[in-house]
Amino acid sequence: MKTDTHETDLYILPESEQERAAICSFLVKQKWNYTLERSDVKGQEWYGKTYIEVPFGDVLRTNVEALQVDPAPLTAYRVTYANGYQAEISMAAGVSIKDAEDYFVGRRFDVGVHPAENMQKAVNVELIY
Repeated sequence: MKTDTHETDLYILPESEQERAAICSFLVKQKWNYTLERSDVKGQEWYGKTYIEVPFGDVLRTNVEALQVDPAPLTAYRVTYANGYQAEISMAAGVSIKDAEDYFVGRRFDVGVHPAENMQKAVNVELIY
């Protein structure tokens, strides 16, 4: 993973979906807010890539860099949104259905296709495997 800071924000660029899921699971368990963003700054090293933005800087950097990714298989959940759209989402090994429900249900997510946004509230989560 790569990390960067700007003012009081920490930016994390995971190198894999598994690493991203592990980091997001860690942040959720810590009850720390974050957003998934996509870089649209041409010429930037992270251009076109999805990164995690955490609204506090160096305090978290040490903890995230020390995070060990469990080589166990990922879990996967099907998230249903208010408009009927469904997404299959891989999560870190050990993320329970309750963890996934606590994270997704009731929150709004962008299910649109870049560059158009389509913010929808997650209404249901079901285990795929």
